[in-house]
Amino acid sequence: MRAVIVTTEYRGVFFGYVPDDIRVDTNSTLSLNKAKMAICWGTDKGLMQLCSEGPNSNSKISSEADILALHKVTAVFAVTKEAEEKWKSA
Repeated sequence: MRAVIVTTEYRGVFFGYVPDDIRVDTNSTLSLNKAKMAICWGTDKGLMQLCSEGPNSNSKISSEADILALHKVTAVFAVTKEAEEKWKSA
């Protein structure tokens, strides 16, 4: 499984896991395992900071849940190992 951040047309920002072999694009409906939603980013450098550094003490992150179908995907971002660890502990 690989860690990603997915944004939606409805301004949702979700961290979660997709299978390594899945084709990730914005034309499909995605499922995310162990997903968390960024309720408030709390970053100084915008959304990309969530991808490279992860959430910080000013971020508000939801509890974890599997998302069976995430619609209207606008972007799928790679997540660094450092950021993944912070998402997991948020």
